Amino acid sequence: MLEILEEMGNMPAKPVISLIGAGGKTTCTMELARELAEQGKRVLLTTSTHMENPFLLGLRGILNGSAREICAMAQPGMVTAAGTSQTTGGKLSSLEPSVFQVVMKTYDAAVIEADGAKRHFFKVPASHEPVLFPQMTHILILAGMPALFHPLREVCFRFEEAEKLLQQENPVLTPELAGKLLEMSYVTPIRKQFPQAKMAVILNQCKEEIFQKRMADFVSVPVFLKEKFPGPENVYFHLIVLAAGFSRRFGSNKLLYEIQGKPMYEILLEKLQWVKEQMKEVKTVCVVSQYERIMEAASGRGFLTVKNENSILGLSSSVKAGLVAVRKAYNPKNSNPEKEAHYFCFFAADQPHMKQETILGFLQGFRRSRKGIGCMAWEKQRGNPVIFHEKYVDELLALEGDTGGREVLKRHPQDLFLCQVPDAQELKDYDYLREAEKLCP
Repeated sequence: MLEILEEMGNMPAKPVISLIGAGGKTTCTMELARELAEQGKRVLLTTSTHMENPFLLGLRGILNGSAREICAMAQPGMVTAAGTSQTTGGKLSSLEPSVFQVVMKTYDAAVIEADGAKRHFFKVPASHEPVLFPQMTHILILAGMPALFHPLREVCFRFEEAEKLLQQENPVLTPELAGKLLEMSYVTPIRKQFPQAKMAVILNQCKEEIFQKRMADFVSVPVFLKEKFPGPENVYFHLIVLAAGFSRRFGSNKLLYEIQGKPMYEILLEKLQWVKEQMKEVKTVCVVSQYERIMEAASGRGFLTVKNENSILGLSSSVKAGLVAVRKAYNPKNSNPEKEAHYFCFFAADQPHMKQETILGFLQGFRRSRKGIGCMAWEKQRGNPVIFHEKYVDELLALEGDTGGREVLKRHPQDLFLCQVPDAQELKDYDYLREAEKLCP
């Protein structure tokens, strides 16, 4: 992303870059912010509308902070995410323009997601969009190239706006048509309002120069190609629930302790079923237990179940039992590492306050991070779930006693993705009955 800005020429000392359009804005926003930070800059990442909560994608930051608090977080070589919280949806909302103006006296660069597209690959904006701050130096208009050669109605957000411009019935989106729409709906009106800002179109997830050339004839700003991140074509997540402990300090099986009318284990199973339905990359949900009731409930949801006959040997026995069962189900000998990657995410069954949206955000953020290990965190406190790339399988299978995956995590800090949870309570697990009775009466 930074190469594109440099090709646009005359990079100012304090760039303020807005990303608009559709087809990968959040990913590109975070990538660009990190690249600027690698130059030693104090980088502010924010939105003028709404964006995925960047704390769930591994970034540090502050919600609902004052200008002074946001400025206090600025550090050279670091990205700080800042914005306001919504009551629903878990998204980050815009800073007040006045707060942004004050904050930019401290930060060296800002990267702003300034448009929304409801996960479409292409967009034609309404009259009130995008939302752009006057301090902008660069505007990058994204178009997701998986949208090409599909009926416009299927891939375009605000399709009704495109109809007004084209006055034709549901055409197929060709490079030429995409260029016309971007020029009419974004480039021309923005240039009139912000003549000082540099503008470019980015064809995201595209390496075909012919598409770039065909579109460039219809767009009056530079057109750049941006390929997908390198890596395997297919990514699979295997979620493994560890539910075989003895709950000795609790005094009884804590996983059967009822919270708001449901046993503790059932709360997590419901959330993981929702996550599996939301994310096609989740291939397996596996429950490791020594308790028939838990295994029957998991099996009833269509989950893979494994009975741990060696629970007395500690946590490592459940980790290994889950790994062996999952790998047997998909058989790694039949997989091609160049085309697919497998990740194993371990959950503790006694975290009833972990939200399903947090789990989903963790998996999505981990995938974007291109790291090999990930875990949840609240500030400096790390917790479950913990996730590992298959390259760490041998180390996990070598664990002994009451030791979990965190021992492997400690050996590879350079490969670690930390996902900040919105609330410390989400990491809470229960070892004692009195804790559960106090917080979950």
